[in-house]
Amino acid sequence: MYILKMFNNLFIYGFLFIFLISCSNTQTMWMLNKKEINLSPDKIYITAMNNFNNEKFAESIEQFELLQKLFPLSNEAIQAEIMIGFYLMFKWIIMKLFSI
Repeated sequence: MYILKMFNNLFIYGFLFIFLISCSNTQTMWMLNKKEINLSPDKIYITAMNNFNNEKFAESIEQFELLQKLFPLSNEAIQAEIMIGFYLMFKWIIMKLFSI
């Protein structure tokens, strides 16, 4: 009786394990559409800088982060990291000025 119960539990857990494994997703949460994949690092950087200069900071930061994820070793990704740091420093200074 004990062996039958153990086999039954093993079967249920095995089925549950296989079911959960088959539901896993191998793609990342930040799915990219085909339009973004075809862009080059310099095009993404230029778009992000245009948004940054037009004071669309949230959009530009997203594009800088996308650039870092897609092309982490490119010169544009290094510039993007600098721009993100500049934005964070700028935001911190503004918060300090208005908190006085």
